[in-house]
Amino acid sequence: MKFAVCDDEAFERDKIRDLITQYATTKAMNIDVDYYETGEELLATYEKGKYNIIFLDVEIGADDGIVIGERIRNFP
Repeated sequence: MKFAVCDDEAFERDKIRDLITQYATTKAMNIDVDYYETGEELLATYEKGKYNIIFLDVEIGADDGIVIGERIRNFP
């Protein structure tokens, strides 16, 4: 599985990384995760179908996670 985590706070990204790692270990799953600090970083590398799950911070600095999610949903 392929995940994306987009959060402007390193502490929160680390917490999510730890949770994903713990889950993958207990379920014997291979999960590859890409981490982004801004929605613009995520959008710059995003390709439709690239990720199974995308975790977005709702309040992410100057960006808005809801708007980023809508842009991803409408990606060509």
